[in-house]
Amino acid sequence: MTYKSILLPVTSDHPENGAAQLAAGLAREAEGVLRLLYPKGESIETARFRYPTLGESFFVQVKEASRQAAESREQDTRARLEKYISVHWPAGIASGQSEGGDAPTRLRWEPMDADPPDAIRLLGGLYDLLVLDDCGRANRDLVETALFQTGRPVLLVPDDTTRAPGSAVARRAIVGWNRSTEAGRAVVTALPLLQQAETVVICTIRTAAKQGPESSQLADYLAHHGVNAEIVRPEPRARQIGAVLLETAAEQDADLLVAGANYGARLRRLTPGGVTAHLLQHARLPILLAH
Repeated sequence: MTYKSILLPVTSDHPENGAAQLAAGLAREAEGVLRLLYPKGESIETARFRYPTLGESFFVQVKEASRQAAESREQDTRARLEKYISVHWPAGIASGQSEGGDAPTRLRWEPMDADPPDAIRLLGGLYDLLVLDDCGRANRDLVETALFQTGRPVLLVPDDTTRAPGSAVARRAIVGWNRSTEAGRAVVTALPLLQQAETVVICTIRTAAKQGPESSQLADYLAHHGVNAEIVRPEPRARQIGAVLLETAAEQDADLLVAGANYGARLRRLTPGGVTAHLLQHARLPILLAH
């Protein structure tokens, strides 16, 4: 199992970051496709909504100015990112809008005709992995849409994350295990990363809230896939579960955390003060989440 198709929204003013680096490395390793979504500019419909009392000629001017600004920003972002990403594809990168020709296109640019959350909702379900940087993580609507409306795993990567070209995403990975269905999905989707890690640690924090496989059964499952995992059982001692996970990750010198993502009942929104929200707010290592 590999990530043959990866989607990365380019929403930051500093796109040469850890998310681009890891996404490029994963696509290179799988000989897959990395699609970068970039803003196309404000549409007339959006301008009409924002300025309902102004005349039609104003909207035409707004559209043209927005188009020119978007084209300039796109050219600059493309040049910067292609130069940056080429470091992580040893033979360079093939770039384009389509996959014609003798070799598959590895880097594809796709304009976002909608806001990033809507673009992710419409396109995200057809990718093996969604990757978000710090700017994306700060957009709560974007994160919640990616996690809860695409059915795909989401890798959240701090901007200052660095990996040597050709190296694995994770050297030491920690799995947050609470016996839930979401945690199980996270483990399955993270297998390509766990199989490359030198060390995998299952962090199990037993609560009465969920029923499911024990950590020893998870270790057996991972062993069937060539992953030898050790188990740690930290005591919560009235601490927030998310805080316990991050403390354990720091103690284990982990460079990847894998966990299930949950939302409040019926709302498809992160629960304030919940484990997933805590991880999003405080984690400074890459996190793979799945719902």
